[in-house]
Amino acid sequence: MKRCSEPSLISPHGKDVYSYRILEQTIRQTFEKERQPIIVVPGLMLGATDSRSYTNLSKNLYRFSPFVYRHDDLNRLHGDNERIRHSDIQRGLNFYFHLILNNQLEHLPAIKLNSEL
Repeated sequence: MKRCSEPSLISPHGKDVYSYRILEQTIRQTFEKERQPIIVVPGLMLGATDSRSYTNLSKNLYRFSPFVYRHDDLNRLHGDNERIRHSDIQRGLNFYFHLILNNQLEHLPAIKLNSEL
C-alpha cells in the first residue's frame, strides 16, 4: 500500500442532532412513497470522499448520495461510459433542492416513525 489515511470520524447522528434530522427529513421527502415508509439509519461509506477536506469546518459531515446505482452501473463508476439514469438525476436534483430548503427552516416537524417493515 503506497498511501493511506486515518478513517473519518463518526458524524453525529440521532433524533437530537439537528443536522442529521435535516438529512433524514430530506431523504424521507425524496424517497418515501405513500404507504411505503423508509427507515433512515447511519451507515458506512467505503472509499474516500471529498468530505475529508472539510473536517476542519464541521463535525457534521454526512456522506450520502441520492443516486440509486444498479448492479450494472457499478462497473462504470469512475470509468468508461460512466452515466446516471435520467430518473436518478431528477431524484438527485429534488433531493438537493429540498436539502437547501430544509436547511433554512428554524424547526423541523416531528418525525413519525412507522414500526411496520
